[in-house]
Amino acid sequence: MINNNSQLIVITNLKGGASKTTTTETVAVGIKTKNPARKTVIVDFDLRNQSNKFIEKRKEHTNLSEIESVNFHFQDAYKNTEEDIVEFIKDLKESFEVIIIDTSANDSKDFRILVQLADIVIVPTSDSDNDLDQTHETLALIKSIVLDNPAFKAFDHTVKVLINNVNAHKFNSKYGIIKNVKNYLKDFDSSFFMNSVVSSRAAYKKMLSTGKIASEINVKAKPEIDSLITEIEELITLKQQLNKKVA
Repeated sequence: MINNNSQLIVITNLKGGASKTTTTETVAVGIKTKNPARKTVIVDFDLRNQSNKFIEKRKEHTNLSEIESVNFHFQDAYKNTEEDIVEFIKDLKESFEVIIIDTSANDSKDFRILVQLADIVIVPTSDSDNDLDQTHETLALIKSIVLDNPAFKAFDHTVKVLINNVNAHKFNSKYGIIKNVKNYLKDFDSSFFMNSVVSSRAAYKKMLSTGKIASEINVKAKPEIDSLITEIEELITLKQQLNKKVA
């Protein structure tokens, strides 16, 4: 039986290198660590399969929270059709409360279907012009696919930008960076932005090789990650409450 409380979180950006995989892994581990009873799975839709490689490396640490993972494209039971993707997600919702999807960096059939199916879409971006240009394109496309599409009005999709990889120093404050990002993305109001902001740290570059998220490598990353997880869990709870009202 499908769990009506099950939440599908899609991490996406049309640009490669925008920290989609890092965000996926961080959110999955953060949710599972904070609430071990919550059945959580990472789903990799990228053929590079890095999220699953991270999970395999993580299994070497018996003291760390365990996360389940799967790559859609490596499943013999499904073909790469719209119907199979829908059925795949439906099957996952029978077993997991939180499903976190790491997408590939392109406008594909996978991207469009997953955005339609998502409860929450998170678009990570840095403050670089290249990232922001593609983030704008990503948001505009999501807006046209679901937010402005009358067929999906009842689904009440939540779309959020996560500003990350912020390298603030004395000449460029974090506040200034956030202001610049929001100014670049001024076509999208404040409701599109997460309150949490993630700084640039060397620990994020060591996640794949260690199987640990940044806060497990460097305690200095913990406050920001805790804030991010708390905000995402609040979004999950809100969506679950809305689902109960509709039911």
